[in-house]
Amino acid sequence: MIKKIIFFISFFMTCFLLSAANITINTTTGRQSISPYIYGTNQLMEGGENTTLYRLGGNRLTGYNWENNYSNAGSDWYHTSDTWLCSSNYGYGADCNQPGGLIRRFHQESLNAGMQSIITVPMAGYVAADQAGTVTVAQTAPSSRWKQVVPKKTSPFVYPPDLTDNYVYVDEEVNYLVSQFGNASTSTGVKFYALDNEPALWDSTHPRIHPTPCGAAELINRSTATAKAIKDVDPYCEIFGPVFFGFWAMNDLQNPSDWSTEKGSYQWYVDYYLAKMKQASDADGRRLLDVLDLHWYSEAREGQAPPFTYSTPGVCRITEDTCTSSAAQIARMQAPRTLWDSTYTENSPIAQWYSWALPIIPKVQNSINTYYPGTKIAFTEFAHGGGNDYSGGISMADTLGIFGKYGIYAATMWKTAYGPFHSAAYKIYRNYNGANGKYGNTKVYCESNDIANITSYASINGSDESELHIIVINKAGTNQTANVNITSGVTYTSAECWGFGGASYNITSRTAPTLAGNSFSYSVPAYSVLHFVLKSNVTPTITPVVSASNTPTRTVTQTPTIFFTPTLTHPTNELKINEIYIYPNPFLKNSDRAFLYYDIEGQIKSIKLKIYTISFREIQQIEFTQNLTGISEIPDDKIKNLANGIYFFICVLKDKDGNELKSRIAHFIVVK
Repeated sequence: MIKKIIFFISFFMTCFLLSAANITINTTTGRQSISPYIYGTNQLMEGGENTTLYRLGGNRLTGYNWENNYSNAGSDWYHTSDTWLCSSNYGYGADCNQPGGLIRRFHQESLNAGMQSIITVPMAGYVAADQAGTVTVAQTAPSSRWKQVVPKKTSPFVYPPDLTDNYVYVDEEVNYLVSQFGNASTSTGVKFYALDNEPALWDSTHPRIHPTPCGAAELINRSTATAKAIKDVDPYCEIFGPVFFGFWAMNDLQNPSDWSTEKGSYQWYVDYYLAKMKQASDADGRRLLDVLDLHWYSEAREGQAPPFTYSTPGVCRITEDTCTSSAAQIARMQAPRTLWDSTYTENSPIAQWYSWALPIIPKVQNSINTYYPGTKIAFTEFAHGGGNDYSGGISMADTLGIFGKYGIYAATMWKTAYGPFHSAAYKIYRNYNGANGKYGNTKVYCESNDIANITSYASINGSDESELHIIVINKAGTNQTANVNITSGVTYTSAECWGFGGASYNITSRTAPTLAGNSFSYSVPAYSVLHFVLKSNVTPTITPVVSASNTPTRTVTQTPTIFFTPTLTHPTNELKINEIYIYPNPFLKNSDRAFLYYDIEGQIKSIKLKIYTISFREIQQIEFTQNLTGISEIPDDKIKNLANGIYFFICVLKDKDGNELKSRIAHFIVVK
């Protein structure tokens, strides 16, 4: 008790003494595209979050049979095989009676909501054959209660699939989705497939399917076979794997019997997996792993370390529903620092005994750079808990900012200890004003000198500096003064502020800051998240400085000398461009595809993409007329043949009456 009192006194004295933070922003440096897929979820929230990615995943998907829509609960619920996943969980009704009904309906609803999908395919060996309830130990696979999963079918695909054989084919499942929506190169196709779910736990979550621990080499063999089968059907999709359940799987895959012989000189299983998947990819002549898929449920316990008190009876883990003490709230708000901050030590066994692996994002990125360069990072389940109070909203907002700042490719929240403050954190980025106002798509340099109390993130849209978005998060129990100093090619003349925090998860308009040139000071309320929007009436000078995250030694810096300001005229049907950009940016030699993303109000008939050299000579013109739903793939021959350098682009929108609207000029960079 005395230690806790001392802790609280020291913490709150620190908050009192450090009541001001300096935030330094430079809109011309540190630019890097923010992946649109980091604002995803596994389950729908309150509404209005404008999430971008929807994952069909979790324990149930290991035993999901696409042919009959049956699945098995495993140890989550008496090893029951039933229709719960399709009928009760998603409520898809009659679709559950049709082969592929669940995956088809799921992806269609994703598209209807403006999201892309991650579809999880089975890889543990067997899926549910029936809906007959509990599977006993004696009925462990192989038995009549299961159908065997085979990655690749050697006979022609058919629909409906053969329900009388004893096999379920992964590639036939993918082919069904392609037949319904097109392949991943189209605007409606499934872009992402995940290789099952948490294989290091198969023997505990699904012992009736896979009763023994998944071997180190076994996971490689299953992953490569399944990835090949998927890409044989849809070569444009991206493969997520191996879906680690957390650090303990990343470290040694729960130490299966063959790990001691397979490990060799690899520090942890992440290195081994990346190296083996690269070897398999090189041998096959194509990439079999596009995205390293991680789950991150914070291991932090209430209280700050050192000393480490996580093993003390009564000390709770912050992801637990009942972990709501003041010490838990403080630990929760600080916990996202474990993702990136080498100066922070959380109260957890990972931090005490495996500190070499933290912070986790730089550690994983270093493994990727060493063993399989170009692989992207996804957190397809993550949580810090606390969704019913400010600490959950703050930790979620901080995490989303970290994902954008550190180049994470995809992220989907799992509703662990969920509450409306989690929803508010998404909205502060994706719908801060209730009118779909969004944080920018290009991060810029932004640093706080007091990250224990104030963290901050900043962004613009494309290369347009005329609108600057700043997220400021106050983790302290007292108001904090944020002194914001901005270096930019423009002078900001107006500002607004939106935020939530304290006892309320409702985002409201706040008093706008008073600008003094490109600086302002603002009293940030205790335990709050604010979103500042600064605007300039001056057309910005484009000075792109973009670092390529997957090739950290290569930095592209150029200052174009020719600028062009297109005329923006609004046609009679009220066309409006909210945002439009090319992704990825920069386009790297390892990038498989490029896309044009757009958020447009009004009905459009076509989009014409015009690409220019730095001297503003037009070199490419691409017209999109089909499936104009917010994303269009740029044909390979239009971008992969471009030489290294900076390119400008303009989009010309046309409505059904022939009225045109030109976008602002933007840029992208090619680095090969």
